[in-house]
Amino acid sequence: MQEVLLRALANRDRLPEVRNHRAWMTTVMKNLFMDQLRRAKTRETYDQAALEPESGDAPWWQGLDGDHVREAMSELPVELRETFERFAFRHQPYEEIARALAIPKATVGTRIVRARRRLRAVLEKRRLQ
Repeated sequence: MQEVLLRALANRDRLPEVRNHRAWMTTVMKNLFMDQLRRAKTRETYDQAALEPESGDAPWWQGLDGDHVREAMSELPVELRETFERFAFRHQPYEEIARALAIPKATVGTRIVRARRRLRAVLEKRRLQ
C-alpha cells in the first residue's frame, strides 16, 4: 500500500480522473503485486542457476574442437550436415544458406537446431564409449 501511495503522490499530475479512488488504488496495488511476483520468479531462476554446484573439472564439451564436430557430422543426414557445415564452419548467414540450398530461411534455422541436437547426442554417445 505504501508503494501505491508513493507512486500516486509522485505522479499526481498524471493521475486519471476517477470517481472511485479506492477501486483505482486497489487495481494499482494488484498490478504492483503481480509485477513483484514476476520479478521474484525471474530472480529465483537465476539464483537456482548460481547455486548449482561447480566441479573443478571443465565440462566435457569444452575439450571438443572442430575436428571432433566434423567427425560426428558424418552421422548426420546430408541435408542437416550441409546446412550445419555452412553455418558453423563457413560462417554463412541464414539468407545465403537458404539461397544456396534453395530452401526457405526458416528451414535453415530448423535444420541447424536439429543438427545441433543430433550432434550433441552423437558426441555424448562417443564420450561414454
